[in-house]
Amino acid sequence: MWGSERERLEELARLYGVQTSYRDVEDELRRPSPESLAAVLRVLGAPLDSPRDLSGALSARLLEEWSSPLPPVALSPGSVSIRLRLPEPRRLELRLQLEDDAELRRSLSPEELPLVESTEVAGQRFSRRLFDPEKDWPGKDRRTPLPGGYHRLELTGGDRSTSCLVISAPQLCWGPGPQERRAWGAFIPLYALHSQHSLGIGDLGDLRALFDWVGGMGGETVGTLPLLAAFLDEPFEPSPYSPVTRLFFNELYLELRAIPELEISPAARLMLDDARARTASAGRLVDYRTVARVKGEVLRILADAFFDRGTGRRRESFERFSSARPDAAEYARFRAVAQREGAGWPNWARPLDPGQVLPEHYDEDVRHFHMYVQWLLDEQLEAALGDEGGRLYLDLPLGVHGGGYDTWWEREIFARGASGGAPPDTFFSGGQNWGFPPLHPRRLRAQGYRYFIASLRAQMRFARYLRIDHAMGLHRLFWIPDGFGATDGVYVSYPAEELYAILCLESHRNQTIVLGEDLGTVPDYVRPAMREHAVRRMYVLSYELNAGERTPDGAAAETLTPVSPGMVASVNTHDMPPFAGFLTGEDVGERRSAGHLEADSVDAELAERRRQTQALAGWLQANGMLDPAAVGEGEALTEAELYGLLRGALRFLAQSPAELVLVNLEDLLLERRPQNVPGTSDERPNWQLRATASLEDLREIPQVRETLIEVNRLRNEQRKGMEPK
Repeated sequence: MWGSERERLEELARLYGVQTSYRDVEDELRRPSPESLAAVLRVLGAPLDSPRDLSGALSARLLEEWSSPLPPVALSPGSVSIRLRLPEPRRLELRLQLEDDAELRRSLSPEELPLVESTEVAGQRFSRRLFDPEKDWPGKDRRTPLPGGYHRLELTGGDRSTSCLVISAPQLCWGPGPQERRAWGAFIPLYALHSQHSLGIGDLGDLRALFDWVGGMGGETVGTLPLLAAFLDEPFEPSPYSPVTRLFFNELYLELRAIPELEISPAARLMLDDARARTASAGRLVDYRTVARVKGEVLRILADAFFDRGTGRRRESFERFSSARPDAAEYARFRAVAQREGAGWPNWARPLDPGQVLPEHYDEDVRHFHMYVQWLLDEQLEAALGDEGGRLYLDLPLGVHGGGYDTWWEREIFARGASGGAPPDTFFSGGQNWGFPPLHPRRLRAQGYRYFIASLRAQMRFARYLRIDHAMGLHRLFWIPDGFGATDGVYVSYPAEELYAILCLESHRNQTIVLGEDLGTVPDYVRPAMREHAVRRMYVLSYELNAGERTPDGAAAETLTPVSPGMVASVNTHDMPPFAGFLTGEDVGERRSAGHLEADSVDAELAERRRQTQALAGWLQANGMLDPAAVGEGEALTEAELYGLLRGALRFLAQSPAELVLVNLEDLLLERRPQNVPGTSDERPNWQLRATASLEDLREIPQVRETLIEVNRLRNEQRKGMEPK
């Protein structure tokens, strides 16, 4: 029914920041259906039930924009756009309150500000004028940069008063220049790591030991997947990319034997011994439910002991944490209600808004438990980082669980009625629906990005490197309205420059290097924007194999694309098969089982993988990174051949100008199975695979040690080669 009104519908879509077309992985232009455009517009707040509403919706949107004298957010350096209804007020009162509480004031007539345009909207006339917060103050004849921070500009004119967040941020994210460092580190999901001390899952004690081991061999950092809180009872969702919140961490990762309250609780000590026995026979997969139950029993006893008998420095430390994180009390109440209800908040029997939760809605001991474990996590994360601090490489997930704390506490900024996802591509012909509600760009902006800033700070406090999952989401995100398939999704734009400004400011304040996950089909404007703000790019070797491909002029492409300075380089990512599985094509079977590959395409895929492997071996041999005899003529690769190719690939990365090389420890163990197959769920064990060797055994495997020692030597040679002669 929208067909005849397509042009006006697209005009309304542009006013709401909805893209009316996009180019797919084959560079073909795609235009969403008018029905899906209308559905996304309704989610964004457009009053649009039928084509008859288009005229009114267009007028309402324009009037809404022009009726607000100040935008919600402005960037400095830059001018603030002031919109005034005509006739303009005689005087404008401007007050800029800086983050440190200093302030600047000015009274002026509108005519003193440059006029940019005037227009008529819904029978009313408006003007737009520009104000420069770095210059337009009494006595100033030149621009003076505002101090970095979040400032508040207030405007009073006539009978109206409004305000605007002014973000003053450096242009670049924090960190050395791309030519200044040649570091390396190790990567493994913390749940996959295990030692003789851990209880069915890796913990922060294991992380600390891994830091010490990697650091002892010259490595700078340890990378892992998000450590954020998850639903571990009902609802049950252990995925690190569907967390309850991006603000708090997962109690499963606590090192129980390091908790001081064990000293005052004989019952907890007995329970800990029992927990060791109950988790001693853990297999290849993490049994999250059992681990949560076993560790939870010990933690509840410890929490009771602390709240009953905790005194002195421990009590003072808890009070300091509670004062510094008042939001932890709200989070603990939410988790206590969710545990009693056995459901995420949309399915609670009694709908409770933030601020409505009372003691009768939850069990007090459960609230105490969640406050206690978040305090312990805060302590143990700091301890794991050691005296140097900031050695951790973390990932900020794009979304959160739809029934979790963030979508409850900050519900206005999440777009209910749509899910984030991705359009159809080479691997997923039906597209992907990731199942989480996307952030509403206008409402996020209207709240001054409070939630985005808090999410960054929670991670950057502990991270030297923070990887932004799906960095394209800073610019646009594929929204799939409820009731539509992923092939009918629509791209919604986000205020990228404002998001980059916050990234830059917070990275400086926390001394965190920011990188963006820019893999796959990336719009042309994303990577230049990342460069402009010193957001590091990723180099993933398995993506960069160009066997048999040709350049635009018809010449043979290099087998491996060169690594650019400033990149963070690795052989693969958590969403890809381990290197041994990739070389042998075992991921092809995974994709076939998941329905992402037709049966008649399997043989062609395996043949292509063999061709890639042969080309990689030849290229590494030709460039002196692989012994000519390391790979034989047989079709099936032996373990020795697989390890030889891995060593050659890591030599290539270690000798490159990459700023950081991350070595996946599971690759060193020749793991074949992936941690995650995108587009799958309960049909396979995603996010559960434990490493085939314990941390103690890993450190004693000769080929593991030899490989890491060689990576360190080559990285050191790279550093020495950069030193002035």
